Amino acid sequence: MTKILILEQSKSMRNSLRERLDFENYSTEAVDSTEAAAELCNRIAFDVLIAGSGMTLPDRSIPTIIIDSRPTITSASVITTLNSVKTTFLTPENKIISY
Repeated sequence: MTKILILEQSKSMRNSLRERLDFENYSTEAVDSTEAAAELCNRIAFDVLIAGSGMTLPDRSIPTIIIDSRPTITSASVITTLNSVKTTFLTPENKIISY
């Protein structure tokens, strides 16, 4: 079973994502802080991390999906720079941008 870690400050978004992924038979854990996420990453080998755009990633080796309510190229650049990861984004116009 695929193990997914949800790292999101918004309780409603965290719960919505978790409920939907659980319904789809994924194994999920959900936390609201980088510290809690890092603690879980030390105990569990996650396959995917879903993180809110304002969060610092606890483990850069996990494939990550970043969610943002107002995505822009600028916010994508900031996320990539802060977390030092190679990232690919799909814009609303369906253009693929890699950093």
